[in-house]
Amino acid sequence: MSPWGADLCSKVRPKPFDWLWPGYLPRAKVVVLDGDPGVGKSLLIMDLIARLTRGGRLPDGAAGGPPVTCLLFSAEDDPADTLRPRAEAAGADLSRLVLLEDPGWGPTLPDDLEKLRDLILSRGAGLVVLDPFPAFLSPGVAATVDRP
Repeated sequence: MSPWGADLCSKVRPKPFDWLWPGYLPRAKVVVLDGDPGVGKSLLIMDLIARLTRGGRLPDGAAGGPPVTCLLFSAEDDPADTLRPRAEAAGADLSRLVLLEDPGWGPTLPDDLEKLRDLILSRGAGLVVLDPFPAFLSPGVAATVDRP
């Protein structure tokens, strides 16, 4: 075994994981949706949130599972004039969508991971969206560096 605790891949036992959207969105994993500004990422996310909160069909036509509570932290969009109207237009179950009350504030990562975990568990959230993700990183995080 190497000094870093690494081992041969042949010794790793594969295990299945659960999907929110089979083949696209794994449950309890980090997924990044990236793209240029203004191409509709936030609208795509809101459509997905609406489908998940209703337990509706997914974008590829696959049957959705049971309704899912979603947490949406947005550093750019106001809950009252943007997020709720978008959620309503998309047909979301508003009782299953938790919004950040104060735009521009939210969890700071990695500092608030425990608080975020507690919120996820207390709300039974199946999806957490941080939009845009870099806005929620602690100032000390070197987001553009692959290694410490």
